[in-house]
Amino acid sequence: MHKFGLVFKHELRTLVLRKSYLIVLVLVPLVPFILMSIASGLGVEQSSEIIEDFFVPEEQVRVDGFVDHSGLVEEIPEALSETLLAFATEAEAQEAMADGDIQSWMVIEADYLESGLVKQYNAPDDLLGSLDGREKIDDLMAFNLLEGDMGVYERMDAPMVLEEEILAETPQRDPDSAMTFFLPYVITFFFYFEIFGSASTLLRSMTKEKENYVLEELLSSLRPVELIAGKVAAGGVAGLLQTVVWFVSSIALLRMSGRQFGLSEEFMLPTSVLLWGIVFFLLGYAIYASLMAGIGAVVPNIKETTQYSLLISTPLIACMMTFMFVIGKPHSVLAVVMSLFPFTAPVMMMTRLAATTVPLWQLLLAIALMALTVVWIVNSVSRLFHARFMLADESLKIKHFVKAFIGKA
Repeated sequence: MHKFGLVFKHELRTLVLRKSYLIVLVLVPLVPFILMSIASGLGVEQSSEIIEDFFVPEEQVRVDGFVDHSGLVEEIPEALSETLLAFATEAEAQEAMADGDIQSWMVIEADYLESGLVKQYNAPDDLLGSLDGREKIDDLMAFNLLEGDMGVYERMDAPMVLEEEILAETPQRDPDSAMTFFLPYVITFFFYFEIFGSASTLLRSMTKEKENYVLEELLSSLRPVELIAGKVAAGGVAGLLQTVVWFVSSIALLRMSGRQFGLSEEFMLPTSVLLWGIVFFLLGYAIYASLMAGIGAVVPNIKETTQYSLLISTPLIACMMTFMFVIGKPHSVLAVVMSLFPFTAPVMMMTRLAATTVPLWQLLLAIALMALTVVWIVNSVSRLFHARFMLADESLKIKHFVKAFIGKA
C-alpha cells in the first residue's frame, strides 16, 4: 500500500497542478457568479428585462387570411378578429399576401362538411409559420360549426381542468413544473460528461506513458494493481474536486437566482443529491477509468484509443438515449434496472434522484454492485499489464480484454 500512496500522490499532484485543470476549475463557476453579481447590482426588474431582451425574441403578430367557399363561416371569434382576415376571392387573398398584409391564406372548399378539405398557400420562407394558420382555421371552423356558442366552444377547446394527485408514499416533484424535467436533464448531461471526460483523461495519460516507455519502468518496481489503483484514485479525487466545486457552485447559483429573480423551489435540488452524487461519481469514474486504463495498457499509440473508448462508453451512450423516458417514468422497470446496473447506474441513478424520490434500498444496492464491479475490473485489467502487451506494437485485440476478465489473460 506504500507504493499505492506514492503513485496516488504523484498522479494527484500532476493532475491538479495542470494549468488547464485549474483554469477550467475556476472559470466555469466564476463566470456565472460574475454575471449574477452584475445582475444583483442592476436590480430584479432591470436584470430581468436584459435577460428577456437577450434570450426571448421580440414577438411578432402573425396575420393570416382565408376564403370561405362553404358558406359555413358566419362570424370570426373575437380572439381571432385581428389575426385572421376574411377575403371574398382567392385573388384578393393572393394580392394581400404579395403586399405583406398576411403571411398565408387558406381556402375552405365548398364540400367542407363532407371532405373537410382546406387548401393552404404559404410563402416559400414560411414553412413552420404555416402551423399557426392551421390552428386558426381549426378554431374558426369549430366556433362556427357550434353556431357561436362560446360556452361549448371554450369547453371543447379545453375539455377538462385537471387536478392531479400522485399516490406515492414519498414526496414527488411537481409534474406540471418544467423544472421537474429540466433539472434531471442537466444532471444527466453533467454526470455523463464528468465521468467520461475524467476517465478519458486517464486513458490519454496511460497511453502517453506507454508510448514513452514510462509504464515499463514503473512496472519494474510496482505491482499492476498498485499502479492502476493509484492512478484511478488520484483521477477520482481530482475529478471529485472539480465535480464538487461545480456542483456546489450550481446550487449556490440557483439559490442566488431564486432570491434575485424570484425562482420557485422547483429550481432547487436537495443537498442530499449532492452527497449521493459524490458517491456515484467516484464509483462511476472508478469503473470507466479502470477500463480506460486497460485500453491504455494494450493500445500501441494514442491514435487507436478513440474507437475503443467509444466502445467502452456504450453504456453511458445508452443512458443518453433513454434518459428522457427515465425522467418521465422514473419508477419504471427500465429506469430501475438501468439505475442498478453498474455500468449505467452512475448516470441513471442521478437522473432518477433529480426527478423523484428513490427508495434507500435501491441506492444502497446500486452502490454495492458498483463497488464490487470496481474491484472485479481493477483485478481483471491488472492482468493486461504484462510485457507481452506493454511491449507489443500491434493493435488492440478484443480477445485480450475478454481473457483478462475471465481470468485467462
